[in-house]
Amino acid sequence: MRITNKMIITSFTIICLIIFLYGYTWIETSFRSRRFLEEAKNSYSQGDFIKAIKGGDVVIDGNYVFVGGLQQVCTAWESPLAWPKPDVYNTALNLLDKIIDKEMTIDIGMQLFKNYFQLDRKYLDRILLRVGDLYYEHGEYQQAKDIYKNAQEIFVHNKNLQTYTSKRLEEMNTLK
Repeated sequence: MRITNKMIITSFTIICLIIFLYGYTWIETSFRSRRFLEEAKNSYSQGDFIKAIKGGDVVIDGNYVFVGGLQQVCTAWESPLAWPKPDVYNTALNLLDKIIDKEMTIDIGMQLFKNYFQLDRKYLDRILLRVGDLYYEHGEYQQAKDIYKNAQEIFVHNKNLQTYTSKRLEEMNTLK
């Protein structure tokens, strides 16, 4: 088979088209992610951790408008094929960790879990564990046990969660 100029030009055109489309998509996603991150930061600064994590609808001038959350930023860039990852991705991950690990309260965690369990389980395993840990830290061992047991039943395939909750339940069994 002989390679012709037409084959070379066609191949080059297809490669250029793919690069252009990927670049265009990357830029659009980057702009949208920046907007969602700013909206999430605003929700966070107002103390609305649920909207900061998950995003949500708000009414502006009588119309429902979606306000982005950290989940939308992280989901857009979590694929290994999404490369290069912009700074907003790491910023969103860090803020998400801060909210769940340091700012989460039992009430907020349970509200998040109840509101999103049937809709979208992303991050709910971490949130449920944090609620269990908060109960544990406050000495409310029965509530912590209930949360850990529920987490084991709900997130059966999460091996890290299963190991963590089993350890915690063992610790609590030795307390009494």
